Amino acid sequence: MFQTEIKLINTGKIDAILKEIVLKTYEEALEEKLLLCMECGDVDFYIVYSNNEELQDAINENFEIDEYGEIMKIDEHQELMDDLFDYFLIIHKESDLFDFFQQVDIPTMGKFVNRIRICWRQRVYIQLRLKMR
Repeated sequence: MFQTEIKLINTGKIDAILKEIVLKTYEEALEEKLLLCMECGDVDFYIVYSNNEELQDAINENFEIDEYGEIMKIDEHQELMDDLFDYFLIIHKESDLFDFFQQVDIPTMGKFVNRIRICWRQRVYIQLRLKMR
């Protein structure tokens, strides 16, 4: 379970949604034989949040909304988002679905080197790989 100083009414629901997203990511990556890059947005909580209405709703349930549909305590919302960003990386690591690699400088872009795909957007930075079961 994640830690935050923001008072939440549905911590378990948010946790369950995030863990389900990690599992779905694993299944999709396994099916397509993909490697995920933590530095490139493949494991980015903010991208996941912006593309998942169920997660948005679960998070926003914890905040008052004004007459224009905007969150009133935006600073608390951002603090929660930052906490969830960190937690999202943790649950990827703790899921035991992925192997992790240290950042390595490799001069060739877009090639497979020792079964670790080099990120197109940055020079190095493959951080996790699916465990093939």
